[in-house]
Amino acid sequence: MLFHSFCIQSQPSPLKQEAFGDAETKLNNAIVEVNAAVDEAKTEKYDKIGQTTGRYYCAPGYCTFPDPRRRLQQFQSSRCNPCGLNAYCPGGFQTLANPDRVDCPLPEPGTGVTEFTTGTVTTGSSRDACIASCVPGSYADDPVYGPCIPCGYGYYCPGGFQGGTGFNTARVPCPPATNTTITDATNPNDCVQV
Repeated sequence: MLFHSFCIQSQPSPLKQEAFGDAETKLNNAIVEVNAAVDEAKTEKYDKIGQTTGRYYCAPGYCTFPDPRRRLQQFQSSRCNPCGLNAYCPGGFQTLANPDRVDCPLPEPGTGVTEFTTGTVTTGSSRDACIASCVPGSYADDPVYGPCIPCGYGYYCPGGFQGGTGFNTARVPCPPATNTTITDATNPNDCVQV
């Protein structure tokens, strides 16, 4: 009697892949929560010290920039505040007089960028939080640094925020079987039948 051996390569089942992806998501969420708890503990610890030394610890995205209600109460604990619109805060040790808060840069002339903004995000922690805003009919290949360039054939560009915070209106393809006759189209009505 002959026995044939077959080599069957095992493929992970979709259920296993789905479970693994779910576990990975849970792990990433847990890491974010632990980091937030560590930053909160550091903030609380150094806030007490800061009342005496004037140095406070703030988590990334927060700074000692006093909110308007507290500006007259400089001796009150800062309780780190969100960085605010159109700025980013790397976090770390800072004082009330010198918060670690950096305004988004001004656009350079000739780049087509109307402004760099954080949109509605108030807790930006790096320069990547400042996103280029382009005039209608143009978009930025690099949403963080620009420049804004013409939209191109087959697309329309409403303008505005360019990056990944839910406001991406950068470059939208025309519907199937349509194209544009101009390179600076601004809305779907500029897409015509081909």
